[in-house]
Amino acid sequence: MHVPAVPHEPGRVPGARERRGKKAVDYASEQVGRPYLYGGSGPVAYDCSGLTQYVYGQLGVRLPHNAAQQ
Repeated sequence: MHVPAVPHEPGRVPGARERRGKKAVDYASEQVGRPYLYGGSGPVAYDCSGLTQYVYGQLGVRLPHNAAQQ
């Protein structure tokens, strides 16, 4: 599902989706520099779906460790 970006307007309070999206980016950014590991699901090393699973898990969203199922 694609959620379009909402431009920031001065004085506008971000909505829940925007706050959650920012938190997801923040959690993912904290993982920069961690090694790739096939089947890795963090927090030391990740593969692509493992990183997504870890980041969303930090937000309370459970995802499978399979890119096609995500």
